[in-house]
Order: sequence, then C-alpha cells, then structure tokens
Amino acid sequence: MLENKLLVEYFSNLLATHCLPFEEFTKLIKESDINATEQEMKRWYSILQDQDNLLLNQITQQIKDVLLLFKQINISDFTEREMKQYFTLETFINNLYEMGLLLDKRLAYINSELENHTNILHNFYDSLKLVGDNTDEQNQNATIDRLIDKLKGLKDSMKKLEDI
Repeated sequence: MLENKLLVEYFSNLLATHCLPFEEFTKLIKESDINATEQEMKRWYSILQDQDNLLLNQITQQIKDVLLLFKQINISDFTEREMKQYFTLETFINNLYEMGLLLDKRLAYINSELENHTNILHNFYDSLKLVGDNTDEQNQNATIDRLIDKLKGLKDSMKKLEDI
C-alpha cells in the first residue's frame, strides 16, 4: 500500500490550502482590494480547507479503487500466464536434481584443483626449508633452481585456477 500513500501524498500537495498558506491567502485578499475582516478571511479559508479535505477523501477513495482494480487485473493476468507456462512438479524436481549433479561435479573439480595447489605449496615450503638448512652453496643453488621451476609451475597452475 506504499503506492497508495505516495499517490495520496502527491495529490494532497496539489491542494489549494497546501499550496497557499493562510498568510498568503490573506495577503492576496488584501491585494485584490476586497474589503474583508480577519474573521471573514478565516471563515473563507476554513471553507477552502473543508473543500480540500472533501476532495482529498474522494481522491483517496478513487486511488484505492484503481489500485484494487490493477491488483485484480494483475492477479488474473498472472494466473493466465502461469497456466500457459505450466510445468509439472516432477519436471521441476528433475531439473533441480540435474542442476545439483552439475554443481557437484563442478565442486569436485574445484576441490581437486585446490588440493593440487595445496600440495604444490607444501612442497614449495619444504624446498624453502631445505634452502635455509643447506650450508653448501652448490646445494643451495640447485635447490633455488628447483624452487624457481616450482614457482613457474605454480604460476601456470594459478592461471588454470583463474580460468575455472
């Protein structure tokens, strides 16, 4: 019913007493050379407010009626479209099952790729420990070369993982 309130608010902002406060109303009366007392102007403005309230009540009811009609039309239209595009619950369940199988396969593939990358990282870590433990410079250089090769392999694996 938010649209109802928005429409009523929009139309209430267009009413004369909303657009023309009492002070401006009295100013216009005085500028038009109409001789009226303050009491008469208050009474006229009160009549104008009553007319605006009556009009707003009519507008509010018309808005409710129109929105109710739209709602009924939408419900019947939706029902008709639903009947045209009807499919069985069995078809829906079968489609969900097939989707579940596809997602399981995809998840298994991603899981195996993650395990492979985890193993590569563990091996890399072990190689790093070997470099730190080796005091022989020739052994360190060979280990560093193996680490560089592993890093290249890891880089290629990461590219594959990004493509998943």
